[in-house]
Amino acid sequence: VHSIDQVIGDFNPNNILVVPATCNIILVDTDSYHITNKQSGKVYRCVVGLPQYVAKELQLKMSKGSYIYANAPLPSFTRETDLFALAVHIFAILMNGCHPFACAEEVGTLGSSINMGALQQSSVAIPQPNENICEGFFPFAQYRTGVTVPYYAPSYDMLTLDMRNMFTKAFIDGDVNPMKRPSAEEWFKALERMEKHLIRCENDHVY
Repeated sequence: VHSIDQVIGDFNPNNILVVPATCNIILVDTDSYHITNKQSGKVYRCVVGLPQYVAKELQLKMSKGSYIYANAPLPSFTRETDLFALAVHIFAILMNGCHPFACAEEVGTLGSSINMGALQQSSVAIPQPNENICEGFFPFAQYRTGVTVPYYAPSYDMLTLDMRNMFTKAFIDGDVNPMKRPSAEEWFKALERMEKHLIRCENDHVY
């Protein structure tokens, strides 16, 4: 999509299908893509988007003027907002479905902590993923008192240092400068490198 200078926009899991037999990827719901007519310059806007997949710069632009996607000042959806959503998808695939900006309450005494999980009733307001996106808080690599990662998430250290550095570029460096988010090609190469570290056990599990 980017190679023809177009933008997906509403890049969420419901719009990505996988053919099990071949692992081919099919992108659907393309009537909501963010398309620019190269001849006229006219922009056919993406007017929808799930907040947990929308990059900080666009969410903040929307909130400052009480805009909707249909009338937010251009540029709205961009190559960089797509790359943010791509990084969210890759993180969830590698981390047992956990969203990279999900978090939970951390409680404990004398330095010990108990991860109460995302569904635990609490007197502490735990931010939702889109709130952490807007605040630029990536809980798997940044610390905040009283907050930890969800109980169902594997250890972040399970990932290779190379892959963790990619997520730093996407969610920390890219929070300051969206141009620093890894491209799809960079992710492809990083995943190829990570594949060399996979191990298959006697029960045919791959980890």
